Amino acid sequence: MPHVSKSAQRQGQQGLSARERAEALLQKLLGADDYRRLMQRGYLEVASPQQPGRIYRIPRRAGLVEVLEQGEHVDMLCIGPNKRLPCADVLVIHKLLIEADEETYVRTAGHFWSGRRDDWRMVNGRLRLAVSPWQDW
Repeated sequence: MPHVSKSAQRQGQQGLSARERAEALLQKLLGADDYRRLMQRGYLEVASPQQPGRIYRIPRRAGLVEVLEQGEHVDMLCIGPNKRLPCADVLVIHKLLIEADEETYVRTAGHFWSGRRDDWRMVNGRLRLAVSPWQDW
């Protein structure tokens, strides 16, 4: 396979849309196996670097980030960019923020776990809030 310079690679990517570039970055960051799992499941699981047994389940498309501890749902987080970005870029941002500064990630997010199981239901294989988090206000 011939060597392709970095500048030639960049020039080749200039014709790609932001969505295509974001998807290529996500594939490169995750690797083949994790990317395949993401596409099959519809979410990416990121292990907590600080809390053994904690997993962040980041949806492929926009949505709340599920937090699991020892396999049990313990929280739902709402955190995202303040402008439109390709979904793949948002996924990369979540993954990198969790891995680099989990404490700030969790502190910055809105939390939507009431602790009451009957407030949640499965919709299309995903745990979803069945009532408004502001219902008691």
